[in-house]
Amino acid sequence: MRAFKIFTAAALAVSLVFLTGCWDYREVEDMYIVGGIAIDKGTQGHPYRVTAEVLDLSSGGSEKQSPIKGKVLESEGETVSEAIAALSHRANKTLYYGDCKMVIFSRDIAADGLSGVLDWMNRDPQPRFTIQAYVSQEQTAGEILLKGSPNGQPITLLISKAMEKAASYSGKSQAVELYQLDNFLWGEGQSATLPDIRFHRYEDGVEPELYGTAVFQGDRYIGELDDQESFYFLFITDNNSGGIFLTGEKPDDKDISLKIRKSSTNVEPVISGNNIRMKIKIRMETSYDEECSRKNLLKNKGIKTIEQYAEKSLVKRAGQTVDTVQKKYGSDIFGFGRKIYEKDPDLWKKIKPEWNRHFRDLKCDISAEVVITDTGFAFPKGYE
Repeated sequence: MRAFKIFTAAALAVSLVFLTGCWDYREVEDMYIVGGIAIDKGTQGHPYRVTAEVLDLSSGGSEKQSPIKGKVLESEGETVSEAIAALSHRANKTLYYGDCKMVIFSRDIAADGLSGVLDWMNRDPQPRFTIQAYVSQEQTAGEILLKGSPNGQPITLLISKAMEKAASYSGKSQAVELYQLDNFLWGEGQSATLPDIRFHRYEDGVEPELYGTAVFQGDRYIGELDDQESFYFLFITDNNSGGIFLTGEKPDDKDISLKIRKSSTNVEPVISGNNIRMKIKIRMETSYDEECSRKNLLKNKGIKTIEQYAEKSLVKRAGQTVDTVQKKYGSDIFGFGRKIYEKDPDLWKKIKPEWNRHFRDLKCDISAEVVITDTGFAFPKGYE
């Protein structure tokens, strides 16, 4: 028994040597959390310029302390990795990328191709696959971070909140995370898109704003969809998550506002020999939110008629968006090729080398079902 006690005490003593905590643990005061990075072409003889906003957690962040403060660092390098290493050298604290929320590319960098600049994020163990990617509509990507926030918050936190609101309330923008971008670039049958970011300018300053969608061919940026085109692009790709749909007695009228509660889209290739058509069915559940007219169309025409108005508007505008992308860019951002690949892999293998040409001439049959689930007040307040 005495020998057993001695053995147990010795084993516990030895284990204490190896249970002293994490080997790479660092105090938070010795670290900067990288909130986001921007990648531009270099201006000092190097191919790449990296701008990073870092969050100094030692500055506070609780209700009793001062808010978390952000600071911006810049560096250049022959590669993205070298520029990142130079950032660490210039900072007086360790840079931690595990909570980096976003990467913003300049249009110049995106036009040259994203495969190379994404390599560091895909290989290095710190950045996560949930980093959101954007394309800057400003002259550079770095200035989005450099101009800072109008209310004192770190700009990366403000952008994150803007994306949440844009996805939930406007239905005109959608976050694209690194793993999704990888699937676009190296997957089958769908070209990549990224949300655009720019400044909304006020008399007393600027604020980041999400507006439009960057269109890619392969890994190269080739152009943009505007705000309204982005809205219908997200409908077609089954990624709409809210917003206001405008309709009226004619398909182009916009005096009735329907609040989108739910939407779903089914895309099915119809294959007959060498002929391929895409059958697109969009279903939207809405509530009757506003009528900007003196006609009281809801009372005089009824719900079914308003639903038919909305269906015609949705079919026309979605069709116009498909037509614009086909004629202007010839890039299958809708994933029609992926649907063909999933349904008939052998056919896709045959047409894949010429898919950009086929996509331009592809016919689409679009149908819509709009349901108004509630009307609020059937008549305006005060109506007699």
